[in-house]
Amino acid sequence: MATDDQSRKLHPNSLSVSESGLDLIKRFDRFLDAPQRQPSGQSLIGYRYVMRPADQDLIRMGEKDADLLLREALRCIEIYLNSSVRVELDQHEFDALASLVFDVGMGTFDRSDLRAMLNRGDKAGAAYALQHWVGPSSADVRPRRNAEATLFLRGHLSHE
Repeated sequence: MATDDQSRKLHPNSLSVSESGLDLIKRFDRFLDAPQRQPSGQSLIGYRYVMRPADQDLIRMGEKDADLLLREALRCIEIYLNSSVRVELDQHEFDALASLVFDVGMGTFDRSDLRAMLNRGDKAGAAYALQHWVGPSSADVRPRRNAEATLFLRGHLSHE
């Protein structure tokens, strides 16, 4: 059985997304008060909540309910990041990574050079990779990646 020190080395983080992290995500994932059908055929509501067949009667959602669903989705990301990133993270670094993972998904992040750099302790390289991350999406993700990299490196966002 692992001692507390051994366990801490294996999983050095026990963080949750802060209000700054939530603000960052909400800056780029706009609130939808009504279902919006996606090209994939799925419908989204709130902050990118994917509606299930049981949700089809839902025609409106308030921001308070959307916040609860967002927190629920982020809980999975928190567990994932806390267990898969092997270096200690500051809160602002964790928040920036949570925003990235919320956007690109755990599987994509898991296979990324960024995650490998982090786990080698190369936070500067990881920040550079974060800022220059592009994905298969046709949407311009540079503003989001720049904001995530700024939060990761500086611990705050400028409010333009």
